[in-house]
Amino acid sequence: MKITVKEFQSQPFVVKTSNRNVQKALKIQLKMNEADDIADKSTEEVLKGRQEVLDSMKAFIVEILKLSPKQIDKYDDLDVYEEIPIIAAHLSGRLLGVPEDAFDESVKNAAQAKK
Repeated sequence: MKITVKEFQSQPFVVKTSNRNVQKALKIQLKMNEADDIADKSTEEVLKGRQEVLDSMKAFIVEILKLSPKQIDKYDDLDVYEEIPIIAAHLSGRLLGVPEDAFDESVKNAAQAKK
């Protein structure tokens, strides 16, 4: 499957829809959802959980897209609250069968809801 991630290059990345990649997509989705569940957690647990999610998102994105060292450097300059979670959700969603246009629509709706 071809997935465009303009933050790294203008040409689409070719991503295999292998069992391995789909399993990684499921794991990152679960990690991202777990990070939102902070009820009854100490500050230290919340911070460690968020650090774990950031590390997991980076590993996921780098592995799935097979980013070059230069692209990894670009990754490290991306916004941790806006760009990185959207890229991770985009990749995992596509691997889990979400069509590109449906993802684009959900991003637009989320942006409008923030206003």
